[in-house]
Amino acid sequence: MATRKPTVPAGRSTEVLPYRQLLQTVVRLIESGRIAAGRAVNQTITATYWLVGRQIVEHEQHGTRRAGYGEQLITKLSKELIVRFGRGFSQRNLEQMRAFYLWKAIPQTPSAELMAPDLPLPWSHYSRLLAVRDENARAYYEREAVRGGWSVRQLDRHGAAHYWLPSPSFVVGNNHFWHDCGQGFTMNEARVIATDHTIQRSTAASTPRSGV
Repeated sequence: MATRKPTVPAGRSTEVLPYRQLLQTVVRLIESGRIAAGRAVNQTITATYWLVGRQIVEHEQHGTRRAGYGEQLITKLSKELIVRFGRGFSQRNLEQMRAFYLWKAIPQTPSAELMAPDLPLPWSHYSRLLAVRDENARAYYEREAVRGGWSVRQLDRHGAAHYWLPSPSFVVGNNHFWHDCGQGFTMNEARVIATDHTIQRSTAASTPRSGV
């Protein structure tokens, strides 16, 4: 019995791709898939942390109003979550999630009880932005990070030069500031950066503008 040749769909070329071209195509597909998967994971994590913050706020609002209750709640919740999920749920991180919800709070309806708002950046970016107290500046850096596709390092570089870089005296007097704000600098690096930034600001302020 004669073996039938496989049919080729109409419009498809019967020419076999060179191996190198095949390899490059497969590599691009895998890399694109991984990038898309990473983005999906980041979006899910960010939305989850927003929802965690929402639960904390709503529990505080409906719970007892005695002094210090919110702090006690986060301390207790943190201990329980660390046992189950690890160090990613420290008191500071839970406080950030709470602040994140308060920043991005939206009116909730019963049909959208578990829906989060549009959150285009990864959590690592939002944890940096929460250090910016000025809401207009925070919104500006969020827009610019989205528009420019900034990495966390780029966001740090742009933001530190304007809004969340303290003075050298503040850095020296607050040994845990840079760690708590998640900037990732050592104390010596923080002193050098802060001092350099202060010198730059002082120089810029004392330099006459052309045409004035």
